[in-house]
Amino acid sequence: MINVLSALGPHPSLGDEARVFDRFVGTWDCDYTFFLADGSTKHSVGEIKFGWILDGQAVQDIWITYPKEAGKERGIGTTVRFFDTKLKTWRIIFVSPPANANPPPGRAVQASLQVSRAVDFICKKQKVPKVSIISHSWGTLVAGVFATQEPSRLDRLCSMGRSH
Repeated sequence: MINVLSALGPHPSLGDEARVFDRFVGTWDCDYTFFLADGSTKHSVGEIKFGWILDGQAVQDIWITYPKEAGKERGIGTTVRFFDTKLKTWRIIFVSPPANANPPPGRAVQASLQVSRAVDFICKKQKVPKVSIISHSWGTLVAGVFATQEPSRLDRLCSMGRSH
């Protein structure tokens, strides 16, 4: 079934829009850094696989982290990206394991302080006054807290798969 999804390249109708993700097609070794609510970081190694699917109308990437200990499960998630010709933008759908497999690492208010520090760093490094944030699951709460506390530093907020 998975092979049926695969496409050799982008559909010609995508034109220049395909260049946004076409350069990532392939398998990439990764060293992930996760920023935790208490200010610490967690590192994991893994890989990302990018490929065209659905007759070249979409790009799928699969994010994998390898377990550090024997008997532990790998982390895995996937993103499907497709171009919305009406809105002239890429739409993105992210799917990951159930939330109980990855419980939140802290409280949203604490984590929003960490987001604020990250925004400070990004704005300084990129010489921009605002950032756009894409959040998912528990991160939607964190991004929401940040947005209400510091709206002047946020250009756009996209929240997907909000936490209940």
